Amino acid sequence: MNPFAHLATPCLLLDRDILQANLDRMRATVEARGCKLRPHFKTAKSIEVARMAQAGSTGFTVSTAREAEFLADAGFEQLFYAVTPNRERLSRCVKLYQRGVEIIIALDSVAVAEIAAEEAEKSGVAMRALLEVDCGDHRCGLEPDDPELLELAHQVHSSPHLRLEGIFTHAGHSYDGRDKMDFEAIGKTEADIARQAAKLLRENGLPCLTVSIGSTPTARFGGSLEGISEMRAGVYMLGDCFQAGIGSCRYSDMALSILVTVLSIQPNRGQIVVDAGGIALSKDRSTAVLEGDADVGYGLVARATDGKIIPGLTVAAASQEHGLIRSTSKIDFSAYPIGSQLRIYPNHACMTAAQHAGYYVASSDKPIAYWRRQNGW
Repeated sequence: MNPFAHLATPCLLLDRDILQANLDRMRATVEARGCKLRPHFKTAKSIEVARMAQAGSTGFTVSTAREAEFLADAGFEQLFYAVTPNRERLSRCVKLYQRGVEIIIALDSVAVAEIAAEEAEKSGVAMRALLEVDCGDHRCGLEPDDPELLELAHQVHSSPHLRLEGIFTHAGHSYDGRDKMDFEAIGKTEADIARQAAKLLRENGLPCLTVSIGSTPTARFGGSLEGISEMRAGVYMLGDCFQAGIGSCRYSDMALSILVTVLSIQPNRGQIVVDAGGIALSKDRSTAVLEGDADVGYGLVARATDGKIIPGLTVAAASQEHGLIRSTSKIDFSAYPIGSQLRIYPNHACMTAAQHAGYYVASSDKPIAYWRRQNGW
């Protein structure tokens, strides 16, 4: 009997038991490495998940002002907004600060720091700030030897409306790794660069209370984090096919899937059509860079009842509302009649979950709750 048969598809399923195991594992791993965890809210975007993840943490990391407001409304007051904000979002951060929310902003340029000071001055507050240092991801942040880093640090420290909290990095390039040794090497470099930047600030008489680093692969693997204040990671909570494919988690650690319904069986074309296309799954094809079975197309197919992966079946193609399931071997089409349900494990949990308003939560393969997500900016 399928306990999810009554749910309208496509929809998100979240396995609470796997989620809890993922949270416990990461917390223990980071603490064993001598650091605190500041979970990233960008993946789960759920208050219920945040409450499960908050034990032992230094607060939460967010990627949007909407996430920060959502958490603040639920009583979470220690937040780090880890994306360089524009003026409108800085204004919203100031309003949160006025409410008593200790929100830290991210800065990586003198120009944005000037805007931040202007917005804070309007309300007479002093906003805390972390300066972003590039540790190899080459997305945002200043090189640790860039003269602008010290210029920015002095500017923030001297402003009556900004408080220099320290520095942060993000090892997003750890996703280019393929095994534990890769993640350890990237994590060591990230930590070394963070310590180098912190030392530079301190040697120049500037405060650096917080040294924040992180990504899911480098949080799970590596050595001592001496001198590092906190580790940030987010996708570890839910897991996905890409993280499993690069060895950052196991396939059995994937807590998120999409429940779908079979619309058509087409033996002549060697495919099964389901009601989840690019809108429900996202068109993230991150596993395309992986070799062999690790490339799962637009998602890995599993049984609806218990989430067990069905060998060989993947979503090979996706249009807006249709997913085409194909196999590397002969399909027993009688096992997947029209109207039956399946689950799809996504390439990228963050992108896929962002297509949906909430999660149908399961425990012991039975639905138990619905948890709302906060999407948008």
